[in-house]
Amino acid sequence: MKNKREVVPVIFAILLLAFSSWISYPRVSAVAGGVSSSKSASADLIATAAPTSLGLSASNVNLVSSQISSAVSAAFSERAQPPWQDSFRDSSLSDNAIRVVGNITLGNSSNPEYEVYDPANKEIYVTDYGIDSVTAINTTTNKIVTTVKTGSYPATPLYDPVNQYVYVCNAASGTVSIINGKTNKVIETLTTGYSTSGIEYNPLNKDVYVLVYTASIVDVLSSGKNVKILASISVPEGDAGLQFDPANGDMYFSGFGTDNVTVISSKTNKILTVIPVGLNPETMLYDPSSKSVYVANEFGSTISVISSETNKVITTLLTGFYQTYMLFDPANDEIYVACQDNNSISIINARSNTVVRGVAAGHYPYALAYDSINKDIYITHFRGKTVSVLSGATNKIIVTLDIGGFPIDPLYVPSSREVYVSCYFANSVVVISS
Repeated sequence: MKNKREVVPVIFAILLLAFSSWISYPRVSAVAGGVSSSKSASADLIATAAPTSLGLSASNVNLVSSQISSAVSAAFSERAQPPWQDSFRDSSLSDNAIRVVGNITLGNSSNPEYEVYDPANKEIYVTDYGIDSVTAINTTTNKIVTTVKTGSYPATPLYDPVNQYVYVCNAASGTVSIINGKTNKVIETLTTGYSTSGIEYNPLNKDVYVLVYTASIVDVLSSGKNVKILASISVPEGDAGLQFDPANGDMYFSGFGTDNVTVISSKTNKILTVIPVGLNPETMLYDPSSKSVYVANEFGSTISVISSETNKVITTLLTGFYQTYMLFDPANDEIYVACQDNNSISIINARSNTVVRGVAAGHYPYALAYDSINKDIYITHFRGKTVSVLSGATNKIIVTLDIGGFPIDPLYVPSSREVYVSCYFANSVVVISS
């Protein structure tokens, strides 16, 4: 029976050998289309840390312990990235112009979530469920203009460019508040149903579509003066989203619990067809270049691509897991998909409908915003408390800003060339110069 000093180095050596085998597993590259191997960092560790005899001094034991800790950290760092994902971060790239330039405090018990921009008055409207209100911020001065009381738990806002109205879904009170952007006052409150979770504007008929998922209906609201409910369309059960397709004039409803997408005609406000897609569809995006609707199947790690012409799935793409946001870049015809559980951004070429790249994007990417002037993509990391900026020209991360406060929704304002980020637990909106 060996004493403790003799047993310790043997255990450490075994652990090092085990980690050596684990760390050096083959990694698959989706870009190269083959298998590449990563050199194991533990090979050098074993050469320097393995005991030359069964006895080690206390200082040597501490050295081995430290090196094993480093090996463990390196192993988890490697395995944190999915095998298909390559890291395209270039530490040599930076842009000093991109920096935090302001922090707008909204008040006590404030929990800002989602934003919308009114170009007519150059104000952004931030929903705040902590105080059941919407805060209007002037983007020229970055000062609060006013706070508008709404219903309970205001969530998703929508801007009507024709009437300069801001529609706000009040999830807990089952209402929609309509704010006149000219006066910043609520001019109408419509009762729809409990848990309004999605809202979409139809520029063809100027109507607004509101998803009431607890009742499994889509309410169609008129726009202009005397807003009212025009129709209530029964849809399959499931909390999901809405997406308008300007190519065919149809409205798409993704049924999270049904694995289907329901197509509604905006001409008749009746269901045209139901399209089977992947597992738990939710986020959707319309691509004007390919005239297709992209549907993120959150639990299936796939994107279903629906043709506007046929309303059929033309291909299914494999991406990262649990996609929360999609964004189209018209400069390069690419679609960016935030994949939370892979800590990555999947990039889709809209012309070929292929996943061309996976970019390591930081911890828990949540939402995206597009800078139409610099062609950059801003990525919020809710758990990481940071905002990363990805260049659309190089598809590389050029800077990461530590802003704290659990950032949720980024909003780019072209008039000020600034990005406004709602910070959920910081009671504030952070302003970033682009």
